[in-house]
Amino acid sequence: MSARLVYDHFYSYEELGSFLHDLAAEFPGLLSVESIGRSFQGRELWLATVTNSATAPHSEKPALWLEANIHAIELTGSHAALQLIERLVTTHGHDERVTRVLDTRCFYVLPRLNPDGAEHVMRPGAAYVRSSVRPYPRLDQQDGLVEGDVDGDGRVLTMRVPDPNGAWMAHPDEPRLLVLRDPEDDGAAGPCFRLLREGTIEGYDGTLVPIAPDLFGLDLNRNYPMEWRPEGDQTGAGPYPTSEPEIAAEVAAITERRNISAFVAYHTHGGLYLRPYSAHADDTMPTSDLRTYTKIGRKATELTGYPVLAVFHDFLYHPKQVETGASDDWAYDHLGVFAWTVEFWSPKRRAGIADDKPIDWFREHPVADDLAIMRWNDEALGTEGFVDWYPVEHPQLGPVELGGFPCSSRGATRRSRCWRPRSPHTPT
Repeated sequence: MSARLVYDHFYSYEELGSFLHDLAAEFPGLLSVESIGRSFQGRELWLATVTNSATAPHSEKPALWLEANIHAIELTGSHAALQLIERLVTTHGHDERVTRVLDTRCFYVLPRLNPDGAEHVMRPGAAYVRSSVRPYPRLDQQDGLVEGDVDGDGRVLTMRVPDPNGAWMAHPDEPRLLVLRDPEDDGAAGPCFRLLREGTIEGYDGTLVPIAPDLFGLDLNRNYPMEWRPEGDQTGAGPYPTSEPEIAAEVAAITERRNISAFVAYHTHGGLYLRPYSAHADDTMPTSDLRTYTKIGRKATELTGYPVLAVFHDFLYHPKQVETGASDDWAYDHLGVFAWTVEFWSPKRRAGIADDKPIDWFREHPVADDLAIMRWNDEALGTEGFVDWYPVEHPQLGPVELGGFPCSSRGATRRSRCWRPRSPHTPT
């Protein structure tokens, strides 16, 4: 029976491994699968080597290394990597370009660099995890609001708590959408709310609701040996470069394959291409390299419509902070290969919103954009997208409402780190 990719769900760890091995058995001259190591929880890191072995060994051909799914919830990249493998092996001998590239080149594809995180987020009711499920930098859960599925429906949503002093209120034309109150608003326009992640409060004293620090605080894409910085300078980077088994395995596998001449990382989301550097301006890059990046980027945009952004200039999460220790920076600066990050898909663009400054948009944007996303949600996703608000009896806070986009609560709740209800059951 032929192994063919399906698109009605993301693959579990077992499904992904079975798909790769079945495809390799069907196309033994074009595809081989091996483990380059194990994850924190002991799962194999499956690497697919795709080339026509009849023309020359893979190690004697120029190669592209492609990694995907380093961040737990970014499962689109993993499926896209599997789709690439399938297309290469099934169209060799039929598509002239694919035949030529596999006859003369090699692809090393690591479809799921972070299998532990992926397995975690695919479980019903799982809380958000950025990358690894290894507790870091603390070993134990700290007190405060801990994200979780309060009502057992398999989703983690946003809690809105009625509060006359709350910063949020319903939009007059779209009551599902919450917007920030005007500072001079006296609350006469309608009920106001506090927003929190769906979850329960560890060590609750009946008054304060602090936000608990994340137990799983690692970001594997800060653990590479390119200008790595410790926790005091950059959160989530791990205790030392390549401290995490997934990153150590990948770094070793790449450096052992001296024929690698290009690097691509698959991420989600944004519908764009990112290129080095993350921590340095373009004028620090060799002029010839910058010209090459510009030419490759122009062609990539022509093929897909995705714009190209230089991370340092266009994609910093904080205007006065830089990120270091990323895989593409490491591949470019340490190995001397042109490296790219692909951020798949842009819901904003689907809703007709200009998306040339994606990070700035998350900091501030017009309410009209939110209304456009709600319209797109209703047309494209329906009940699979935004969840309308519904009442729930919270075990500690009493009556609350749950709703919003699944996993959407994180950005909103960071605005209010701690608040005081009048009593455990009557939040103010």
